[in-house]
Amino acid sequence: MNILIVGSLNTIFLKSYKCIFESLGHNVYVGNTSDLKFVEKDGFNFFSGEKAKTTDKLRRLARLFQLDNFNFFWKIVESREYKARLDACKIDEVEKFVINAKIDLVFFFWGTTLKKELRCLNEIKQKNCLSYKMILCVNTYPVRYILPKEITKNSIGYLSKDLDYFDKFDSVICPNKKMSDLLEYGIGIKSKIFIRPDFLHYSFFSSATAANVQKIKRSVVFLGNVDFGKRNLDDVSKTLLSIADMGIDVWVQSPCKLEHKHVKTFAPFTYEQIARGELGDFIRQFTASIVIYNNFNNLRTSLGYPTRFALATLGGGYILLPSGTFDGIEESLDKKQLSAIKLFKSIEHLYQIILELDELPSPNFSKSFTNIPEYDFNQILNN
Repeated sequence: MNILIVGSLNTIFLKSYKCIFESLGHNVYVGNTSDLKFVEKDGFNFFSGEKAKTTDKLRRLARLFQLDNFNFFWKIVESREYKARLDACKIDEVEKFVINAKIDLVFFFWGTTLKKELRCLNEIKQKNCLSYKMILCVNTYPVRYILPKEITKNSIGYLSKDLDYFDKFDSVICPNKKMSDLLEYGIGIKSKIFIRPDFLHYSFFSSATAANVQKIKRSVVFLGNVDFGKRNLDDVSKTLLSIADMGIDVWVQSPCKLEHKHVKTFAPFTYEQIARGELGDFIRQFTASIVIYNNFNNLRTSLGYPTRFALATLGGGYILLPSGTFDGIEESLDKKQLSAIKLFKSIEHLYQIILELDELPSPNFSKSFTNIPEYDFNQILNN
């Protein structure tokens, strides 16, 4: 099968799915939606760098004026997105590539962020009477709206506009039953729905053994965004400093402007290094990884499977989550996977958990998160 993956080269999942599909014997091409230039022969770029610059500027303005906390602002942004189109030259380029590569299936990652790309490929499909299937993977939904966990008519009012978008896909993959129920019974999509968390490819996980790892006690590693000026959702600086005030070493990616004797930085890992398991090996040396957002506990956190959680699993160790926030994660994991998750109710509680974990032998939960080749993904691709 010839598969085109449409998504951003800025996400580790794109590289992971490429590995997954190739390991299943398929030919894989990439339609890159980020500002990173894709120069290999087995793919193309949807946009120039101007797209990324415009998006980044919008995020910072929204953050500056506190607009990213208001749904009416994102409703305006979304309305514009649904009307946007790629330019004619780019559509022609994509059309030629899809036809020449004899694409059988287009795999979109992720969510409702691929509106122009979907419109383009759907029109090409209809114009040329092509038969390729289109599958959407959704690991975060809603992308921007801040809505309560309990589904209300008001919530559906914001999300109902996505119905036409979702129904243009033959299948939709979501990480848990909570999201599946919202899509099927709340919004009312007719596309087939598959439930499957975004576990990363097994080759990305740490291969180090406990005997080969020098543990750093009273330490946590945070794998999220530290450019706190982009959006309120990512500004976890107060939480990280509160943890550091307890005498716990907090490791974050550089550059980071936080100044504290217990805040340490590490150089960013490249996607190639992550794919070789180097990030996983690095994570293993800490007491635990921590997955947090800025005091958000809403529909998005309840349903989602965030990238920073998926990255945290690569070390095969303990993962700290705020209690009662990531409901979908707790729901979708089996008993062995859940034993790697430690829920904390406060910074003081987190401190006690870390002290307890430091007294335990190094765990190895990685195998419970590496069931990619064994899982018959072809069932989804061919359904």
